[in-house]
Amino acid sequence: MRNSEIKENDDIQFFIDRLIVGSKTAWREFIEIYHPVISGTIKKHSSNLDVDDISQKVYLRCIKDDYELLRNFRGNSKIAFKKYIAETAKFIVWGERSKYQKKNSKFADSEEILENVIASEPSPDMQYESAELSNIVSNAIMKLELNQREVLYFLLQGMTHREIAQIMGRPLNTVLSWSNRAKIKLKNILKSEKILQ
Repeated sequence: MRNSEIKENDDIQFFIDRLIVGSKTAWREFIEIYHPVISGTIKKHSSNLDVDDISQKVYLRCIKDDYELLRNFRGNSKIAFKKYIAETAKFIVWGERSKYQKKNSKFADSEEILENVIASEPSPDMQYESAELSNIVSNAIMKLELNQREVLYFLLQGMTHREIAQIMGRPLNTVLSWSNRAKIKLKNILKSEKILQ
């Protein structure tokens, strides 16, 4: 492969297999192709975190536990793989942002947040508190298992369970089970944090 492009007739699973066995050429290509996706996702979802630091965490996540993240990708589409990598970067940003905010700010009480979300014209305070609520939910999502987070994210993007099953390369019933468990766990986490009654 040349010029950091995976040719259209190349199989994405073959490329992933080359990454898993530690091919230096494949890893160089991966970084050339996906670093813009990773850094762009990080910049989009974080204004105050170090892009290079989080990019490294994404790369480490790719190789963690004997390449578990790469092994879990079941699709054959280069577009689906690019989205998979972007989603991984986004979840890592959410986790890092939550850690940063826990260290540097106090959460407003949940009744105040709900009042501000319902108000018609968002003030700067309301926008901040709405962002805090979003961060609380994002942090709760990060507590779910990886497959549950992925299914939940795709659902939030408006995809059907059948589409998600195709992207993830899993049976529809498996995806439905992950979806159900994700919703139950998320609800319980938000209840324990007194966000939901």
